[in-house]
Amino acid sequence: MINDFTFLSHEKLRDRLYLIRECYLNPENIFNIYVVPGADKTGIFDTGLGVTSGLRSYIERNITAGPKPMHAYMTHVDLDHSGGAILFDEACMNERELPKLAWNLNVKRRLSDLGVFCKNNREVLQYCEEHYLHNEGIAFQNIDDGDLIDLGGVKFEVIKLPGHTPGSLVYYNRAENYVLGGDAIQLHNTCQRCRDLKESVFYYERFIKRMPEDVIIYTGHERSHLTLAAARDIRNGMQEILAGRTEEDTPSGMPFPCIDPEELDYDVKEHKCGQVSVIYDANTLK
Repeated sequence: MINDFTFLSHEKLRDRLYLIRECYLNPENIFNIYVVPGADKTGIFDTGLGVTSGLRSYIERNITAGPKPMHAYMTHVDLDHSGGAILFDEACMNERELPKLAWNLNVKRRLSDLGVFCKNNREVLQYCEEHYLHNEGIAFQNIDDGDLIDLGGVKFEVIKLPGHTPGSLVYYNRAENYVLGGDAIQLHNTCQRCRDLKESVFYYERFIKRMPEDVIIYTGHERSHLTLAAARDIRNGMQEILAGRTEEDTPSGMPFPCIDPEELDYDVKEHKCGQVSVIYDANTLK
């Protein structure tokens, strides 16, 4: 029988880093949520789709061993990263994400995308339609490049990395040399909403220069971590697109039925570079 914990599993990655996988009975679609217990509070980095209310209880039962202050930090506001934010004592994201907040927390859209994630499993859809989180009125705190998050014995540097979305952030634990990167660094990079590839190249270049060569990058959807090579391939791919080396690029599309009206006229293409694909709107090059 389905309950609020059915869609969640977890594993310990490090002494103070846990991965929760949110998966709606379709192993092709997983959402990675990272939990970092500190001495003062627990940091939740991205919060999943939010179509059930069990995430915080799951963390208290399986990771923190009881109630504790919990603050959520979004890498960006997409619905599969911000849907559960209302469960926590404070929720933070970059203010450049605000224009799309209502669209991403829209219940109809979240449940519509869920149909894709679960391959329209009627039992899953019915349960989630009855148990989804109401996010109306949630107030996000702004967090920005250069900010420092101190959970008590565990610290993260906030780094701006626009590309996947205008306000995308990544979080760097310098002491343990790893990054929580959301969707900003992945093998399949959907950057069609990025209206300024030159800005993105600047920030990816800055990120690459700041990171040690052996940094570990944990992502929003990959099943294993990535290395700095993936970030370089994304930067190089964007540079190639800007240089007009796009003759072999192919059309690309998204499988979701609810499309942002602003994106209906996008000419979405896929550009391959090294191990990654960069998805972009060719209209921005005209």
